[in-house]
Amino acid sequence: MVEKRFPILRILAVLFKIAGVLVGVFAVIGALGACLAGTLTGGMMGGFGNGFGFGDASVGVLGGLLLGLNVLLVGGFFALVLLASGEQIDVLIALEENTRVVRMMMEEQKRAAQPLSAPPAQGFTPSITPRPAPTTPPTITPPSPTP
Repeated sequence: MVEKRFPILRILAVLFKIAGVLVGVFAVIGALGACLAGTLTGGMMGGFGNGFGFGDASVGVLGGLLLGLNVLLVGGFFALVLLASGEQIDVLIALEENTRVVRMMMEEQKRAAQPLSAPPAQGFTPSITPRPAPTTPPTITPPSPTP
């Protein structure tokens, strides 16, 4: 088993994941609440959007659905960012651990592959025979002409 290092990063990764789940849950609750609020209060705020150029469609059921969709999309995005941040920290820690394990394994293999240094055997002297010197080819002399 490998020694667990970086305890603060591990805690931070867990906190990011918990925050991501909480943001996601609250985004769903907020989206449902916005849809419900738009549906229930649509009649009470009938002329609210007229001053802004939206008309009656900006409030009520359609306004509540659009607001709920917006809350769900934005909240879901932030939830995914927080969850991904926690996972990214976990991946980086796992990368460091795997690199450390591979380095330890390579060092162990290197130690196992080194030959044991044994003293030379008694009475053994390596004999090295010299190579014979290269011979020069014989020279051929042409016969001398007879007069």
